[in-house]
Amino acid sequence: MTRQSRQFWATVAFNMTVAARETYEPQTEGVVSPAKLRSYNEMLHRICSCLATEDDSDSWLFSYLRNESKRTGTATAVEWALEDAKKKVLGESGI
Repeated sequence: MTRQSRQFWATVAFNMTVAARETYEPQTEGVVSPAKLRSYNEMLHRICSCLATEDDSDSWLFSYLRNESKRTGTATAVEWALEDAKKKVLGESGI
């Protein structure tokens, strides 16, 4: 995995932590959507696992994230996380 690819996935992971906050009950320690929070956690687990092992093949992550996010109702947030990371790390050229 290239340095730029690692930076991209780290930015996606950070963005996913921001998106996961939608599952919190405002101004409490409660969670209003535990299933969505679990989904974010599972997606973050896959991203971090890929980063930690420096797996050269990260292309599978895109399809996994898109499928998992559609299944769990988090697609809009995940697409934002990916697009924002593309802009910040890769510019408009994409991956």
